[in-house]
Amino acid sequence: MSEKKTESLGRPEDDKSLDLVIKLTTQLAKNLKEAEETNKLLVEAREYIESVCGVGSKLTAKRGLKRSHSHSSTSPTKKKYCFFCNIYVMNEDYNAHLESDKHIELVKLNKLTPPTSSSKMDN
Repeated sequence: MSEKKTESLGRPEDDKSLDLVIKLTTQLAKNLKEAEETNKLLVEAREYIESVCGVGSKLTAKRGLKRSHSHSSTSPTKKKYCFFCNIYVMNEDYNAHLESDKHIELVKLNKLTPPTSSSKMDN
């Protein structure tokens, strides 16, 4: 049986097939090498991002990027905004701010004032 395979390799059709196999194998080897190089670059990029932003979720990475690109010491990422008082409050002080007299008074005043957007909708 192996003799028949050896004999069939001598035909021109088999030479074309063999050339095609060699060509495809060579191309596959090139693609594999490129994929390995790309993978190496992706690993390096991920390690760099993790070192800059910290390891964690996408949200953590986004926060890290904001922090690293912030140019002010009063970054809003460390503060919460109170819409009633129109001020930023440190995260750790936010609950205390909500219980403050100033905040409570502004909330009461806001509830007494009719919203402008709903009055426009009624007209």
